[in-house]
Amino acid sequence: MKTSKIIIGICAVVLAFTSCTETNKSEQQTVKEVASQDYKLIGKTAVLTYPELKVEVVYIDENTLHWSQVDEKGNKTEGTEKVSYKKLNGHLFFLNWIEADGFTVSQVIDLKESKVIAYLSFSDAKSERGGRTSDFTEGTFEFIK
Repeated sequence: MKTSKIIIGICAVVLAFTSCTETNKSEQQTVKEVASQDYKLIGKTAVLTYPELKVEVVYIDENTLHWSQVDEKGNKTEGTEKVSYKKLNGHLFFLNWIEADGFTVSQVIDLKESKVIAYLSFSDAKSERGGRTSDFTEGTFEFIK
């Protein structure tokens, strides 16, 4: 009787361990599958929506993008920029460019979360920091189909 209780106990432990191991393997596979998903930016068009404006961007190639925006008064501005581009991982991208007037944009784009964080640096005669001011802004990122 004692031997059968020990065998039953051992079987229960083995089943519990096996079940936990299989669940853990399944969770690891799901995480690996998500991490291995390869998001693409180049050759696509997107709308970046910030609290203060919307910008349409065409990611022409790894060296060039074209942006256009309309401000709250209906004035349209646009430009084609030489860009520094770095894919950080499967879904994160870092981009930086300097516009003709010196306005500088650095962005981290998270395609998995559909978010963009931008650091902006621009001329400001009142600034005591080299005549420039900077600001962060966050927004959403959406591909146009």
